[in-house]
Amino acid sequence: MSAPLSPIFSLFLAPSGTLYLKVQDVLAHDEADDVSPPPMVSKRRPGPKHPTYGLPTEHWPMIIHRVVDQKEPLRTV
Repeated sequence: MSAPLSPIFSLFLAPSGTLYLKVQDVLAHDEADDVSPPPMVSKRRPGPKHPTYGLPTEHWPMIIHRVVDQKEPLRTV
């Protein structure tokens, strides 16, 4: 068997890998308790509802024209 590309691979190896044992423990508790899935957690850093960056939709026809017809790079437009 050749060596794995990632050193993290050893954490998943059965039956002595650290993460493998943790996953087995979690699966055993889920089967034993028959619990519901954990509640959804909101985003840690939610962004603004209406960000100040971006292009208004009414400018897109002009931008498409400049990029497609005039061959300008999108980054400079």
